[in-house]
Order: sequence, then structure tokens, then C-alpha cells
Amino acid sequence: MSNIKPYYEIRQSNVLTEARFNFTACQLDIYFYLLSMLTAHDEPEKKYDIYVNNIKELTGRDWNYQQLRESTKDMLGRVIEFYDEEENFCQTSLLASAKYMKGQGCVRVTVSYLIRPLLLELKAKYTSFQLYCALAMTSKFAKRIYLLCSEWKNNATGKSDEAISRQYTVEELRYMLELSDPQGKEPDQYKQWSEFKIKILDTAKKQINEYSDLKVNYKAIKMGRSFEIVQFHIKKNNEHQLLIDFNSDDLKERLEQTNRKIMLMERFKLSERQADTVTRRLEVNAVNNVLMAVTEAVKVGKVKNIAAYTVTSLHNQF
Repeated sequence: MSNIKPYYEIRQSNVLTEARFNFTACQLDIYFYLLSMLTAHDEPEKKYDIYVNNIKELTGRDWNYQQLRESTKDMLGRVIEFYDEEENFCQTSLLASAKYMKGQGCVRVTVSYLIRPLLLELKAKYTSFQLYCALAMTSKFAKRIYLLCSEWKNNATGKSDEAISRQYTVEELRYMLELSDPQGKEPDQYKQWSEFKIKILDTAKKQINEYSDLKVNYKAIKMGRSFEIVQFHIKKNNEHQLLIDFNSDDLKERLEQTNRKIMLMERFKLSERQADTVTRRLEVNAVNNVLMAVTEAVKVGKVKNIAAYTVTSLHNQF
């Protein structure tokens, strides 16, 4: 059994919360799980064993070793950029190494030296969030914005129980989420305000409010004719402060649905709306049979657009 409790609070430096990096939803789950294992008393060279069965216990997901290896390999090469407390510009990766332990069902990882202090510092100003809440969200942008909002959740003033974040420029958020490339080498994503609002802000708001210990709204502020400032309004949701029973059938079903949605979105490139419709309307066995057929079709080169092919195949089951 895992010794990580579902209500376990993870804490990290706010410098890292607002850093620029772009992990997939799966990689963020590995990141959150690793954070839950760190303590302030760890030696710099400490190794952390991430057991596949423990992750399955928390998420309800059967992890594929090939997917796990691809995720950790990519994490080793993904650069995290941030300014430290002395305003030095830093570039590093989260993981320094990953070793798959033969016959033990775990991957042994080490943390990059430069980023370790940010993960271990427990100062007066910190970000805390619940492991289950972070794992439950399917959108990688929702996970990141949840971290940002968690940074401010204890800042309620006066009689109000509502906390208000600092004002973020839209470009600042897009930079943090790696939707824009200051060097101009990569094309910008969700450049139009309407796209950014729907795909990023509204999606994050919906998932944070559904799954987490927070209730979040946001205010968009115009500068001239365009929306250029976003400020988050945050309230604590006591419902999710209670111990979560991972043995309940209802929670297991929710986790399974969440994991099916993640798979449909990440491996088969469906939109969140399409994945949600599939998980609600089709039986699990029907979905699995279709996805197996799609996978075989991909292997033999019959598929040019995996998203369109998958949607058409699933639609025939409705």
C-alpha cells in the first residue's frame, strides 16, 4: 500500500509555481507524486522510488511502462526556466536521472541540483495543494492554474473569505504555460483572446471547481480595446478538505472516467469535449474495443489523422 495519503498537501516555492515549463498531464502527475515524497531533511543525493502500483492506487490508472519511459525521458530534456530570489535567471530540468529497477515495479529518480532548493524550501510564503486534486484534473493548463491559485488561497482579507491573486498579464500567463515563444521559433498557441478564454481559463475554472479544494473565478480586465489582464478570485472549498475514501465505488468510477478521458486526449488526440462525451455515453468495453482497432489500424499505416479516425469509429457505437 502507498504511504501517501490522498489529502496530503504538497508545498513548493512560489518561484517554481510561476516558472515557465510545459509538462503533459501525465508528466505533471509524475511531478506531483514526486513532490509528495520530498522532505526538508532529504540529502541532496537522495533517490526517490516511484512505484507504479502506488500511482495506480491513487489514480486508478494502469500505467504502461513504455508510456512511463517516454514521459521520464522527455522530462529529462524539458527545460524549466525561472528567476531565483536573487533575480538570477535559471535553466534546469526537474529530473537529473531515471532508473527503471528490474523486477521491482518502480522507477528510481534523482532531482536536479538547481531545482531542489525550490522544492524543499518551506518558508512563510508557499504554495500548497492536495495531491488528489492535482491528479484528478485532465487539463495540464488546469493543473498549472490550480497551482497559481493555491499560491494565493490564504490571502483573504477583512471579513471576506475570498482571496484575490495578483494581476497577471495575458502574455505573462501565456509565457508561463509555454503558449508563446519569445524567440519566435515556435508558433503561438491560443493567441486570440476568445481561444485563450475558452480553452485555457474556462477549462481551468471548470476543472478546479469540480475537483479541487478551491472555488475559483477570474476577472478579465481591458486595456484599451483588448483584454490584457487576468486576476483570479479564490475561495476555499471545505468539501475537499475531508479525507477522501479511495475505496468508494463512486470515486473509483470518477477516477476511471478521468483516466479514460486523459488517454483519449493524449494518445488519440480527441478534444476534451469529445473525450467527455465518449466516457459518458459509451460502455468501457465498447470504447476499449474501438481503441484496440484504431491502434492496429495505425500500426499498419491505415490512419492519417488519428483524431478523426477515432472519432468516426467511436461515433458508430452511439
